[in-house]
Amino acid sequence: MDKMANIIFKAFSILSLTISGSLLLLFVNTFVDVIPLRQFIQGIPIILPAFVAPFGVLFGFVGYLNMRNKLGLYGILSNIFMFLLPFIYIMGGTLIFGP
Repeated sequence: MDKMANIIFKAFSILSLTISGSLLLLFVNTFVDVIPLRQFIQGIPIILPAFVAPFGVLFGFVGYLNMRNKLGLYGILSNIFMFLLPFIYIMGGTLIFGP
């Protein structure tokens, strides 16, 4: 592969990690409230990872499939975790606090 293709596939891997990192920051900000966004985007950071993380998995998979780098693998794993996080949060809240 040429140098430009390597840069593009590495960018896919970095984009995948950026997606999971930004989703995690939004999710944590919901509870810590560092930036007061609660009145504007109420429950969106809780549900958003279920819809956005699959795109991050796709970008990580494209980067990993062509380059076999660890950035792509970490992007895939972190986005899978971010996809499962809202379901874990909702089920955990139901188990702890009851229906």
